[in-house]
Amino acid sequence: MKTSHVASILGGTGKVWAMDRSEDRVAIMNQILEECGVENASVFHGDFLKTDVTDKKFSKVEYAIVDPPCSGSGMVKRMDELTGGNADKARLAKLKNLQFPNLQRAVYSTCSVHEEENEQVVDEILLDTYVRQHFRLCSVLPNWTHRGLDTYDFGKDCLRADPVKTLTNGFFVAMFERISESSIDNESKHRKKKRKRPMEAEEHLNSSDDADELKNNEDVADSLEHSDELHPKKKKKHKKKKREESADL
Repeated sequence: MKTSHVASILGGTGKVWAMDRSEDRVAIMNQILEECGVENASVFHGDFLKTDVTDKKFSKVEYAIVDPPCSGSGMVKRMDELTGGNADKARLAKLKNLQFPNLQRAVYSTCSVHEEENEQVVDEILLDTYVRQHFRLCSVLPNWTHRGLDTYDFGKDCLRADPVKTLTNGFFVAMFERISESSIDNESKHRKKKRKRPMEAEEHLNSSDDADELKNNEDVADSLEHSDELHPKKKKKHKKKKREESADL
């Protein structure tokens, strides 16, 4: 359904690549696309994680929807069959290594309500150095009231839906957006500026201290000079008094 939805949004323009490991799902997907009259989508049977991201046909890929296998715990029709299964974390962890050269946005979406398959995966992805340097997590539908778990700093940027709070099937959505080169340069300059400011402040402080010390020295010099001017007068007066005493004798 996601493939036909994306193709519909594009309005017959662009190109949609879809891939699935399940041969049965590939057959169903092709049937749906044919029934919907979609002509700008190509479906492949295979493991997306083994895709060569440097392949020329993917060189213009700008957007990706990652719809990984999950427990399906958010689907109401499966609720009575749930056993609380966990996602294949080793498989999900590999998603962060995909580096399509022109990728601008990547949406991570599940039909699960489990933290292990949602926020925890996003948290692991954000630990990747390449991801941190080139992507940021941006807010998905900010006006949607039900957000991700607040135990994560990025929780408010993620979207959640569940049968109880939103009266829908359970879903989770997170979106990564590429950071522009200009933003990276500006951030780098900002960091350098912040490192430079304490040094400038220290230099200014030292300069102020030197100026204060110089001023104090000048004040002391003026005081001594003033004292020297007064002292000789006292001596002269003392000598005059001595001469008067001698005359009395």
